[in-house]
Parts: sequence; C-alpha cells; structure tokens
Amino acid sequence: MNFFEDLENKTILVMGASQGIGRQLSSDLAKLKARPLLSSRNKEKLKELAQELNTNYYACDINDDESIKHLVQELPVLDAVCVVSGIVKLVPPKMLQRKTIEPQITTNLTSPMSLIGHLLKSKKIKDSGSVVLTSAAARLCHPPCTAPYAAAKMGLLGLARSLVADVSFSNKIRFNVASFDYVESDMSNSVEVNDKDIIGVSPVDYSSLPFLFLISQRSKWINGQMIAADAGRMLGKSRYA
Repeated sequence: MNFFEDLENKTILVMGASQGIGRQLSSDLAKLKARPLLSSRNKEKLKELAQELNTNYYACDINDDESIKHLVQELPVLDAVCVVSGIVKLVPPKMLQRKTIEPQITTNLTSPMSLIGHLLKSKKIKDSGSVVLTSAAARLCHPPCTAPYAAAKMGLLGLARSLVADVSFSNKIRFNVASFDYVESDMSNSVEVNDKDIIGVSPVDYSSLPFLFLISQRSKWINGQMIAADAGRMLGKSRYA
C-alpha cells in the first residue's frame, strides 16, 4: 500500500531542491509519481537533478524579490509548496549586529514570507493546497551561538499560524511547519557538532516524511501546526550530555 497515493500527478514546488533535505524530498516525490518542480540558486545542481528525475527546474535566488517574481510568473498552478531553503551560521553573542543577523533572518524567515505572498497574489496555489515551511530544533534547544538562526526558525510557526487566520478559511490552503535537528547535508556539515552530542546528525533518508504527510490528504485536518522530526530535542533538552 502506498500511504501517499494521493500525491500521484500532483505538482509540488520544492524550494531549496539542489541539496540535502530538498534534494531527498524531490527524489521521493518523483518515486511517488508526483511532479516535483525544483528551485534553488544552484542552477548546475538543479539541472543535474531535474534530468535525473525528468522534471522541470527554475533557478531562483529566494532573497531577491525580482527573482521570486520571475519564478512565480514561470510556474504553473501548484498543489503544494515545500520551502526547504535555509542557511545557518554561528554568531557569538558579542558579534550580534545587523551584518551578522540579517542574512539568516532574511533567508530563513523574510524570504519564505515574500515567496508565499507572491504565490498567493498570483493565485498560483490551488484551493485546498498545502504549504510546508522548514524550522529547526534550535528554536528550543538553543545550541551555542545560534541566536539569529533560532529567532528566524521560531518565527516560521508564527508565520504559518497568521497565514491560516488570513487565508485558510477562504480558500482552504493549509500552512504547516516541519522541524528538524541537524540533518546530514552540506549545510549541517558546515557546523561543528560537539563531541559530546548524544544523538549526532540525523540521516537525510527520513527527512521527506513530514513533508509528504503534510502535503497529502492524510493530514487534511492539520493546519497551523508544527511536526518535529528532531529525535526529541523539541523537548528543550540540551544537545549535550
């Protein structure tokens, strides 16, 4: 039995598709006979993956509104949107200033908000569609030097719930959040994991499941919620023993 059989032939935009969670999600959607549309800044990686999955790709800088506008103009009407794009950089408290704060707030919070706004304005998300944003356990378990990252990721749940209040009751589009700990990827590899970490880096193979569930009809009564696939770190425990 295919638990996500209703995703077959669905058109799903994956932002941040060129690596890590986004790449895994795109591959798994293709296996389910969905139609993943791939987007990120890395055109070469996108092209390679699009050829592998026999689908379309759209190079887009999510931090550039003009690039977003061009993307939205090119896109067909979507059944679902999964925003996986993100960055993490460690910033010691004494180095917190606009130039160290704003890149992470922009990429992880402001840009997804802008993308959704453009998609809604252009009516590119079907009624009863689904949007899934990507948060992180850092919002609660507070790894060292992650204040900008944690603040941005915490903001995504507020964004989702505000959009539910503003949008869901008129056109039934659902907005939810999938939250992860460090998942094996180029991004997580750029952050040193403490030797005392009690769980380690999560394998990327399982990272698609929250997205697949939240964009499928299996979750049609779930709206404005966060699903955590973070090995229990949402409990607020330290990553370190």
